[in-house]
Amino acid sequence: MAVAPGVVIFIGEQNLSGYVIKIDHGDGWSTVYMHLNNDDPGTDNGDAGELGAFSPGLYEGATVEAGQLIGWVGDSGNAENTTPHTHFELKHDEEKENPFPYLEQAWIRSGRAASGSTMLLAI
Repeated sequence: MAVAPGVVIFIGEQNLSGYVIKIDHGDGWSTVYMHLNNDDPGTDNGDAGELGAFSPGLYEGATVEAGQLIGWVGDSGNAENTTPHTHFELKHDEEKENPFPYLEQAWIRSGRAASGSTMLLAI
């Protein structure tokens, strides 16, 4: 799911990253979601293509909302022999930022955790 509202500025496949979505959130902030799904349901066959990776109707230039489904966890690219996961990056002015403090604050604001509690993330 998209972590914040924004505009899709890249959606496609890259050699090492596999299926990728990049979203521009404005003010220099962007997020990148890599190694999205490439498998048909119940398999590890690598045959699903973009239909298995991206939410239907998503395209470069599309506006997304926070929490909107954008794609599915997978093992595409150089992650093919790993446990399915999403490589998530938060960037400001193209410099990588540690996303944990931002995700933790969002978790606390959502009311799912008391302030100061420990949060376990599997991103």
